[in-house]
Amino acid sequence: MAITLIPCFVSHSWTRDLVENIDFLMLQHCSLLFWIGGTILVLGAEFRIQNSELINDVKDDRNLMAENAKMAVPYHDYRPKQNGN
Repeated sequence: MAITLIPCFVSHSWTRDLVENIDFLMLQHCSLLFWIGGTILVLGAEFRIQNSELINDVKDDRNLMAENAKMAVPYHDYRPKQNGN
């Protein structure tokens, strides 16, 4: 990209050095941005996995609490008692 910006000055040695330095700096900058972007993607995926596991744990806890609540409710038998039993 930097080479296309300064095509008419490349014949001079100082501009050739400048263009090479710009290319080197752009390469370093892009690799840094790539590393930062990759880190953000990995952390985002890890957060999403942990969040989904947390949601599943909450669902399991709710199901367990509902089962325990069903078992904890006393059963009332309102049928009239028979003399023999």
